[in-house]
Amino acid sequence: WYYLAGYYRIANQRISLFDLLTATADKKQYIPGQKWLDLEGSSLRWFHALGRERLLKDGRIKLTREELLLLGCQLPTIVAEPASLEPGSVLDFIVGGNQDRPPVAPPKINNHLRQYQKHGTHWLYELHRHGLGGILADDMGLGKTHQALALIELIANGPGQILIVCPAAVLYHWPEKQKKFFPALSLAVHHGPERNFGNNLQKNIIVTTYGVLRRDIDRFADHCFTLIFFDEMHYLKNKKTALYHAAEQLQAETIFGLSGTPLENSVEEVQTLLGICLPALFTSPPVQKIFKRHKSREQRLRIRKIIHPFILRRTRNQVLAELPTCSEDIRFCTLHPDQVKPYRQVGELARGMLKEAEKNAALYNFSHILTAITRLKQICDHVCLLEGCSEWEKYGSGKWTEFARLLEQCLQSGLKVVVFSQFTSMLDIIEAWLDSRDIDHISIRGRIGAKKRARSIKRFNTEISCRVCCASLLAGGTGIDLTGAQVVIHYDRWWNPAKEEQATARVHRMGQLHPVQVYKLVTVGTRKEKIHRLIEEKKNLAGELIGEDEGSMLKNISREELAGLFQLVG
Repeated sequence: WYYLAGYYRIANQRISLFDLLTATADKKQYIPGQKWLDLEGSSLRWFHALGRERLLKDGRIKLTREELLLLGCQLPTIVAEPASLEPGSVLDFIVGGNQDRPPVAPPKINNHLRQYQKHGTHWLYELHRHGLGGILADDMGLGKTHQALALIELIANGPGQILIVCPAAVLYHWPEKQKKFFPALSLAVHHGPERNFGNNLQKNIIVTTYGVLRRDIDRFADHCFTLIFFDEMHYLKNKKTALYHAAEQLQAETIFGLSGTPLENSVEEVQTLLGICLPALFTSPPVQKIFKRHKSREQRLRIRKIIHPFILRRTRNQVLAELPTCSEDIRFCTLHPDQVKPYRQVGELARGMLKEAEKNAALYNFSHILTAITRLKQICDHVCLLEGCSEWEKYGSGKWTEFARLLEQCLQSGLKVVVFSQFTSMLDIIEAWLDSRDIDHISIRGRIGAKKRARSIKRFNTEISCRVCCASLLAGGTGIDLTGAQVVIHYDRWWNPAKEEQATARVHRMGQLHPVQVYKLVTVGTRKEKIHRLIEEKKNLAGELIGEDEGSMLKNISREELAGLFQLVG
């Protein structure tokens, strides 16, 4: 419990909080004074309605930690009496703000960290010291893993275990960083058919995947951890999934999330994820009520004030001025005659679907249009993606011709290249072409196991002979380091530019020593070019595209724009 004594100050008049809550409990309509204070319309109605059992005889008010935090977040201004403001206290944390200053007694942090990473570790440490959680939401490539391990190193000598839950794709990224930069820590990987939860408890840290957590939740839920980190925490943004319900069952003194996506662009997602980190605060009725009202600017500012102490986000532009440059080049291609006929056929079919949808939009299944768009994207890449043929060399593709020419130029210049595509069948064609020319390469796809993936990435980054990495946009777009490359080629465009930027950040990130060149291939006069134009026009509208997939993106395109996507120009 926390004990509060204070007052409202309105102009030159003071109204005691104790007197105010006493009058409210006694159902009095007013107390003596010269000013009006509207309690009914206030966002602090929950505070004014605290029962008489919270009012102590000495004039203080009894509050939980979460109530004190919520009170501090909601009041426009808090002025604390100097004598009551103990350095490092929870009240000091609320009044002074926790993101913009170092802790009172900063712990000794691993020297290999950059200054902004030390600041991030201090921030994590302050929250943990107060028994609070939060989300470290730095841009991709800023070393969230390093900052998390630095915090773990600070508290690892205490009792209890620390749990890290991550996607399978980055499972072995954690022990690799731990062995290299934090060798004093002991870490166990809880994964595979031979996993033994009891034996792994002998280590400081247990690392597991979201899939294993869901399957082994009965074992994990019975144990109380000192600290839990959820890496790529946006995996938990859907409350309806079994994975989310598994995460809810975990017990820990503090819970943190790591995410490179700009969470502040989705109010519901922020509340869901912070509800895991700080359930007593962000699932409370007063906070839920505030989050439901986020339409006006004033309401969004109120939400921002509440979440501000618990989310820390820095962008690469803000903190990595010394990072090598990253240049982008759009390469426009033309359709090969082999692509024109199937493109027009699918386009005509899609326009017919759109006309049907306009007649009865409420009943029409727009997934058919999404399927047509996907087929057009496949045709622009290579007709074999649509036909499913194996003899891809027999068919022409304007984009393929430009890609092969560009890739050969990069390889002749001694550069390493990462190629991203959303279609694994396109990656099959690229890898077959590389094999036919004896060009050493690796592949990153969702079906590849975590150990094999880690070995492949290490080989690409360290072996001179390994020249190309072929990666699916989703499997290779998060949680891995590909700093051995100097060139990124996006073979096809994704609706959401944030997805492409996250993938590029696998190469242009901390540890990169060379300038990075990014190429994006777009087919002139087709739906691909029009989507490219739409993305460029819309991506600067605050949050309009962030966190969206192709299905939800359709809602942000007008019927006229959608109809135009299926028209081949020229």
